[in-house]
Amino acid sequence: MNVVDSSAWLAYFADEGNADFFAAAIEDTELLIVPVVCLYEVFKVILRERGEDDALQAASVMQQGTIVDFDSDLAIEAAAIGHEEKLAFADSVIYAIAKRHQATVWTQDEHFAGRENVQYKPKAKSTQTQSVPDPVDEERVFTNEEFAGLHRKLAKVGFLKKGTVTKDADWVFNFAKGRDQALLGVKNFFEHAGTDFTRRELQLLHFMLDHTNEKGECSGARE
Repeated sequence: MNVVDSSAWLAYFADEGNADFFAAAIEDTELLIVPVVCLYEVFKVILRERGEDDALQAASVMQQGTIVDFDSDLAIEAAAIGHEEKLAFADSVIYAIAKRHQATVWTQDEHFAGRENVQYKPKAKSTQTQSVPDPVDEERVFTNEEFAGLHRKLAKVGFLKKGTVTKDADWVFNFAKGRDQALLGVKNFFEHAGTDFTRRELQLLHFMLDHTNEKGECSGARE
């Protein structure tokens, strides 16, 4: 059984660097246990940062697992574990549920690091800027995995019209008025979602736009 904590859920929904690490536990819904406190925390964060539609969509995904409500018995178990393990309220509830169900906790919360039956991976660094990054060094090589990862993020927000983002394929940005409109659009895009992207991803997107023609078409081949 698996219990995915709020930090891991948020990384998964934002497609952050650790998303793939948590994907297996999240997507195996038959073995997935979802503490109601995680549902609360994740919904609240996504509601604040992305709006109600995205928050409801995330909640729907989470509810594919087995939801565990917070009751008096769990409150006592969590309080005892929190006292013993020196954990805050939400972490105590999550850890208590995991112990009750003999489950593994999946997390990027350092408070769980080194504890029994915990799969911990440190939070991937992400950019905190919302401005367009500096032009990328032309000698820098982007991998197929980086192109594919960025494609997933861009597809989620409708930033691509068609095609796939791989090193040897073409794609078309979803802009109807040519490259100038694309550049204006990507500035707004950064302002809307920049904090969910690593600086390298922003540099890659900047590189892609620099190689986009007036129709919004861009070649993925670097050589």
